[in-house]
Amino acid sequence: MIRKLAEIANKSIWRVIPPFLFIFFCASIFSLAQEKVAFRVCDDGNNPLPYANIRFQNNSNGTITNAKGYFQVPSIANQTIIISHLGYQTLTLNPDTIVSGIITLKEQAVGLSEINIKPGDGLNIVRKALKNIPQNYSCNKQRQRAFYREYLYENEQLKTVTESSLSVTKMPYNEISNDEIYIEHGKSFVHDSSDIEIVNGPQAIFKQCDIVKNKSYILEEKNIKKHNFMISSILQNEDRTLYEIRFFPKNKKNTIGGDKFSGEIYIDTTNFSIIKADIEKLAKTGKKSGNKLTVNYQLFGEQLTLSNAQKQVSRNNDKAIAELAITNFDCNTCENTQVKIEKGIPLNQYLSSMNYSYQTI
Repeated sequence: MIRKLAEIANKSIWRVIPPFLFIFFCASIFSLAQEKVAFRVCDDGNNPLPYANIRFQNNSNGTITNAKGYFQVPSIANQTIIISHLGYQTLTLNPDTIVSGIITLKEQAVGLSEINIKPGDGLNIVRKALKNIPQNYSCNKQRQRAFYREYLYENEQLKTVTESSLSVTKMPYNEISNDEIYIEHGKSFVHDSSDIEIVNGPQAIFKQCDIVKNKSYILEEKNIKKHNFMISSILQNEDRTLYEIRFFPKNKKNTIGGDKFSGEIYIDTTNFSIIKADIEKLAKTGKKSGNKLTVNYQLFGEQLTLSNAQKQVSRNNDKAIAELAITNFDCNTCENTQVKIEKGIPLNQYLSSMNYSYQTI
């Protein structure tokens, strides 16, 4: 079974199944010459768990599952991986011990009754989380490697899929400075030519998705004042207990005064660090717009840093989906022959101007 999944993953599957079913490709970690095996992470009901964190116990490498719960690792004996997902028990195992290709995580929840909650606590917790950013998130410059992919749709039809291995200089969370991003390798799969420009590439995604560093979206002060924050649940994530805080506009139908959002923020009950956020921008009518963001943070050393993010942007009949994952949190082997990303444009346009390789879907 595992061997067959690996064969499927290594085929030219752009031609046989839609890209959103692809196993999340991590060429930035593993050599293409290595044989890889594929797995799927599911819950007790065999439902896939998208964007679960996959970490390697003895190094700084990692990845995430894709939207269908799949991930792949090189077939190296005696390696140990740690799999975690919000609301589920963390699992540590050796992939060689899995015979079915399916990895099951068991649900783990904590009842609201176990923690004393007072009215207004949601907003107070969010403000405390913002105050604690300097002590909870990395204050050191880090060299990282990342994988980035964007899909561009027009009239519900996939036009372009572009992906790249990136080298990232991650700036400290206590400084107002933009991360530096460099292209190591890039490739675009083109079904049809497209000039969609509703997503602004890796540079913009890094800045927009790291809501903790940039205090953007719902964490911008003017937006905090316009939204309600309510504790809706208590969840478990690895060895952390988290508040699930739901937010929504105080006046949903008021179209005056800026952006409106709905979603959830997950904050550690002990040190008040933000671990995850699901955010959707609302239309002026107060209804969902299809523009949404998910961001996750992960502990590296003793402090947190951006782990992965997914963003969807919709405009008229066009749609763009961008996926970002840090695949090495402490990269000392990033390539020297890199091109710095200076402009906020879709990755496929950037690669086109640099004569990177293209394939037809």
